[in-house]
Order: sequence, then C-alpha cells, then structure tokens
Amino acid sequence: MRVITLFLTLWTYLSAMDNNLYPYADFYRQEGIDTLEKRLDHILTTKEFWKQKIGDSNVTLGWYEKPLDILACKKSDKRLTLYHFDGKQYSVKLKIPIVIGRRNGDKQRQGDLKTPVGIYRIIEKKRDVDPFYGPLAFVTNYPNPLDKTLGKNGNGIWLHGFPPNCPDKNSTKGCIASPNTELLSLDKNLTDHKSSLLMISQDKIPPVSRENIINILSFIYSWRYDWKYNRLNEYLSYYNSNLKSSIGDFESFKKHKTYIFAKQQNKEILFYNIQITPYPNTLGKKIWRVNMKEKYFSNNYKFNGTKLLYIIQEGDKFKIWREF
Repeated sequence: MRVITLFLTLWTYLSAMDNNLYPYADFYRQEGIDTLEKRLDHILTTKEFWKQKIGDSNVTLGWYEKPLDILACKKSDKRLTLYHFDGKQYSVKLKIPIVIGRRNGDKQRQGDLKTPVGIYRIIEKKRDVDPFYGPLAFVTNYPNPLDKTLGKNGNGIWLHGFPPNCPDKNSTKGCIASPNTELLSLDKNLTDHKSSLLMISQDKIPPVSRENIINILSFIYSWRYDWKYNRLNEYLSYYNSNLKSSIGDFESFKKHKTYIFAKQQNKEILFYNIQITPYPNTLGKKIWRVNMKEKYFSNNYKFNGTKLLYIIQEGDKFKIWREF
C-alpha cells in the first residue's frame, strides 16, 4: 500500500509539473521505490529545501502552514494586538487596551496574582458568565504542558471583560481583561478562537528570522529521518539531557526508544500543519514551540494526532527539551 501511495503521488506531480520530476522517475526505474523514498526523505532534511518552501513568507511571529490568528499581549504595554496570518503575510486586525495581574512577573502558583508568560491556546469561549467577567470570556490552557513540567500551578486564566459600572478597572488576579466594548470587538474580529494562539510576553516578542525557521525545519526533518530509519544514537543526540516527555525523563525515554529501535521496524512518519512559534519566557532561554500533526504507522502501532515539542536553542544548536 505504501509503495502504491508513493508511486501515485509521484505520478500526480509528474503529470502536473511536466518534466521537473523525470530524473526521479528514472532514479526509481533503476533503484526502486525504497531507495527513492529514502532520497526524498533526505532532501527534506536540507536547508535548501526549506528555503524554497518558506519563500518570502513573513516570519515575524513564527511560521505556520495554515492561516491563523495570533493574540500578542505585551504586559509592559498593557496592550493586546490581534494579528491574522493568511499563510504568507501578517496583518493587524485590532489593538485593544488590557489590564493584567496586579503583581509583576511570570505566574508560578495559584493565588500569586500574576499573569503568565508563554504561549497558550484558547480552549473555550464562555458566553454564560458571571457579570463580573463582562459579556464573555475566553478560557486559556494555562498551565500548558511546559508550565506543568516547570512546577507551575493554578488555573482559570481567562481573557475577559470588566464588571458592570467599573470602567476604570486597573488590575486582575492574574487574568487578562479588557473593556467590554473592546472585548466584543475582539470577538467579532477573531476568525476562529480554537485555532488561535495567545502569545503573552513580559515586554518585547522574541525576534524571529527566516534563518531561524529554516534551521528549525531542517532540524525537525533530520530528527525525523533518524527516527524513521532506526538510527538510535543519532536520534537520541537531538535531545537535551534535561528532557521531560510523556514517557518520562531522558533516561526513561532512552530506555524505551532503545527497545523500540532494536526491532528495526519499517515505519512511516508524516508531519503536517506545522506551527513554529518563538516562546516568550522569563528563564533567559531561547525556546521554540513546535506544534504539528503527526501520522505514525508501523507494524504494531498507529498514531494520528498532535505532536508538541519545546526546542531549546543555544547559539546555532537546537535540542528537544520537552516532547508531548
């Protein structure tokens, strides 16, 4: 089935692109489908491929394969900017004033009155809320998976409105709040709250360059290559020694993967709908959040869901720090 699928995919491209892929067809004629597949997998690891793929896309707030909205909140400015990414460029849809937690700094625990710093998803829009929260509230996924590994706790971090007859509200217990008319305008301009990202930074958003994105994509697909072809030592070299994952710490992860790789199983690993976002933090680290859909197929295991990585960058080197 895999051979048929790959052959049909190549045939479709050949039909659509005249003779651009004829050399690959000739390579297949002489070397076979497995060798061709491995060569194509290697091409995906190259920076040249990703330079072509990204093209002149704007990467100011990261790189995304599908359109989405980003709500960028700068705590120091007490302002939230709604950006829309159309698959190539960003546009500013709205800017609204906000108030934040009455204490400065990154949220660590329940009741510390601080607003968290990081990247969050909006997991729910509540319309039936207590009037204290205004006309509606967006519920975030604080604490996110990274927060939990750092020992952060608490819950109920919302983006909501103001209580009635309280136009001069100047702080919250940790939530982000905006005047009711502004919040309603945000709701109207938000394309899809479930696919949007909330980026909360203490001051400026971490800078992003095209080179950053190209290097990260090359890193991800090099990691995938060694994973797919059971190159255990090379695969483990992509991980930080302080790894925390759904399997456990680095030693637990290594033990599990050593067992799996020893089987030398054929596997298919596909990534799509990739999102690469600079992760604001107060740790003094350069962190990238990589969220993508993954399809994994082997003889005895199948997975079709979300892969979430937090990647640490030190100089021009990358390591997977968290994996879920």
